[in-house]
Amino acid sequence: MELTIKELTQIDEALQSRINKLRSLVQHGHIPERKELLTIQNWLEDAKSAQEKVQEYMAGLAPKEGAEQ
Repeated sequence: MELTIKELTQIDEALQSRINKLRSLVQHGHIPERKELLTIQNWLEDAKSAQEKVQEYMAGLAPKEGAEQ
């Protein structure tokens, strides 16, 4: 599956929003409940999956070794 720049940007924005929400909760001393912890765990799994897809995509954009530039 090939991701477009727009899709990558949307993924980045969504994950950044989730990270900011989590940081805000932690900064205000909020202790997450079990349900919230499961949600956070899902966010982290989504982030890892998205990161892997971005790395695969970026590897495809990298110049091939020995290719003329």
